[in-house]
Amino acid sequence: MNSPKLPVLTDLNNAQQRKDFPGQFTDDADNAEEISAIERDPTLFPNSSRIYVKGEIHEGLKVPMREIRLSDTEHENGEIEKNEPVRVYDCSGPWGDPEFDGDVTRGLPAVRSDWILNRADVEEYSGRDIRPEDNGYLSEEHSEKYNELKDIKNRLKEYPGLRRKPLRAKGSANGDSDWHPVTQKWYADQGIITPEMEYIAIRENLGRKEEFKTIADKYPNLRDLPPEASERIRQLCSTPEGYEMPRPSEIDPKLQVPRNRIDHQHPGQSWGAMTPTFITAEYVRSEVARGRA
Repeated sequence: MNSPKLPVLTDLNNAQQRKDFPGQFTDDADNAEEISAIERDPTLFPNSSRIYVKGEIHEGLKVPMREIRLSDTEHENGEIEKNEPVRVYDCSGPWGDPEFDGDVTRGLPAVRSDWILNRADVEEYSGRDIRPEDNGYLSEEHSEKYNELKDIKNRLKEYPGLRRKPLRAKGSANGDSDWHPVTQKWYADQGIITPEMEYIAIRENLGRKEEFKTIADKYPNLRDLPPEASERIRQLCSTPEGYEMPRPSEIDPKLQVPRNRIDHQHPGQSWGAMTPTFITAEYVRSEVARGRA
């Protein structure tokens, strides 16, 4: 029995061959609707938007979040329940900001540049020249020969706008006695909370402080907390500074989560770590100082 003959694509520009691969090319009619959607909204996240949570210790600190709008919940009795938006950390970088005018030839914004320079403990230096091996070539001759054989569009391109001078600790090149490492560990050992540390704390909390504030404002008398509110406090485990809330076991031991509940958690073994659910910038600093972050 002869095997069926499989289509072979030997020429991307051959329209006849491309018909054997439906849906594989962006100019196919089948993909027209999808392409149109991408052109209208490159993010393809119509129910969410980029927002920023500002820092409290360091002015100008902004942590990107994506706020996702949720649809209403319709219960069996016909009651409509409004659902608040959910925030998640947005790791898409500057390209996730609709206001960002990006150009790959200019590179990405140096987000931490001001944080680093404001510490006034680094200096620029020239560094070394670019070598052929930095771009994957064996030698200068290999680089020139390889690029001679390439089409214009495939030749190695260099973008001068991407070149930034490297930084080093002030005094490190001269062996000055008062120079120090420019690492987060060194700052943490000195008791300094850097913008990077506050950034981590905000990112990890994802709005927990706002939730504590909502509960505290609604129930100023902690003894009046309904089960669902105290349950939420139990899940968060700890409280941010300024909101003294007891755990549910201190209000009513009966409010502990039963073992057959899906959100039941065993105490586990911390192996010396003391990780609170509410992460503060000071906690991040202490973990960096211990060498655990």
